[in-house]
Amino acid sequence: MSSLQGVSAPLVALGAILAFAAAWDLATARIPNWLTLSAAAGAVAWHATVGGGKGLLVSACGWLVGVALLLLPWALGGLGAGDAKLMGAVGAFLGPKGCLAAFLGTALVGLVAAVALLAWHGTLGRACRRWLRMGTLLSLGQPGYEAPDPGERTPRLRYGFAIALGTAGAVLLRDRLPGPLSLSLSF
Repeated sequence: MSSLQGVSAPLVALGAILAFAAAWDLATARIPNWLTLSAAAGAVAWHATVGGGKGLLVSACGWLVGVALLLLPWALGGLGAGDAKLMGAVGAFLGPKGCLAAFLGTALVGLVAAVALLAWHGTLGRACRRWLRMGTLLSLGQPGYEAPDPGERTPRLRYGFAIALGTAGAVLLRDRLPGPLSLSLSF
């Protein structure tokens, strides 16, 4: 076990990667491939070295879970591909179960950040009315997507920030999460 004052080296590396990705995303509205893919490859290699075939499998499955969780939002245009690849890197570090906990934390942070961003830009009311209409249509079994008005300014949330905070929260609270979400990180 590699340790830095009781904190495992992979968690320190993940924290640094997430901080850098969040800062880069806030500054440029992009998360670079060289960061996400090298982070995922490093995590898979580390787990394979420490845990053999089982470590390789857990890390690779974590990467797949992370990417899969954000694949639909990316396909619908709600997120960038870098966000999905960053969540994949989180999964490669934390494994499938850890990735799910990080995703739930990320979704919570993302929801709060999205509401705050819309309120800040004065578009929260319009967005809520549009979401209500879409939800009503979907509940009736009809196609429900309603694009914003052509002149409506839609602020963009930098989701790398939400991924970083949500993952940090899941890792810091890992012993306090309920049953299936409690993380036993054995680095």
